[in-house]
Amino acid sequence: MKNINYKSISLFNILVLIIATLILHYSEIFRGQNPLYVILKMIGWFLFFVSIIWSLVNTIIILKKKNSLQTKISWSLVSVIPFAYIISTFLGFYIKF
Repeated sequence: MKNINYKSISLFNILVLIIATLILHYSEIFRGQNPLYVILKMIGWFLFFVSIIWSLVNTIIILKKKNSLQTKISWSLVSVIPFAYIISTFLGFYIKF
């Protein structure tokens, strides 16, 4: 557990979130083809929620490491991007200006 590279995990987590969003968006092309559409939606939602949950876990791991305060804050902000994305999306959906 001590050899976890949280920097690459933070960046990989953002990449997974982008891939999940693209899968969810472009799976609508296959809406008429029922098995493929359902499988793509399940894969997209799975990646999406795994990215959000791992974002919180990775942020906790970063904050528990013994690094400088500047390093902790900067990589915590990078790691929390997927969680902040989902919160801002929900707030934007419910609070319409």
